[in-house]
Amino acid sequence: LDFVFPLSIGLPGRCFITQQILFHTSVSDLPETIFLRSEMAAKGDLKGCIAIPVSVVGSLHSFVVLLYSRHPITSQDFVTSAVECFRSALTTEGKSSLLQIAPPNDLQTVNIKNDTTIQHLIQSKSWLRCEIALSKEPGERSADDMEGILKFSRVFDFFKHMREDIRAALCRDMRLVSQPAGTVLDTSWGPSDES
Repeated sequence: LDFVFPLSIGLPGRCFITQQILFHTSVSDLPETIFLRSEMAAKGDLKGCIAIPVSVVGSLHSFVVLLYSRHPITSQDFVTSAVECFRSALTTEGKSSLLQIAPPNDLQTVNIKNDTTIQHLIQSKSWLRCEIALSKEPGERSADDMEGILKFSRVFDFFKHMREDIRAALCRDMRLVSQPAGTVLDTSWGPSDES
């Protein structure tokens, strides 16, 4: 299977962006809105997941290594130990001078029960699919991308009573733009005072 997500979506993407060691205590127990592959993790009996950012010394290249466990992660000591084992393996292979790992004191748990920083990640699968499609230029979107955008648009009252061809035309040219809360983008489109 091939998964491609924007950098802010998913544990590997968040680890890559923040360059911090992140972990889920039990990926099998998370809803798919938090861990997109939780159903597959449950089938494989995977629980704990640790994401470790690794950068190439003297280069702008970096990547994320994921370690999975068949047991839930019950303490940060377990994560620290796993990171140190990974670091030791790099040393044994003679790669420690080429690769740099974030220090274990940068640990951050991603736990739905006690971490309010992931509230923005609680999104439906249809929104994630739509967001990925909208991140592409309109001319680069596939038929599947358009299907994802159209499907998500149906949840909004604005689109509910619109003819399908008109909704498709609007969705074809949609772009995703993020603005701070309270930002007024344009007020010039309203009704004119002139008769």
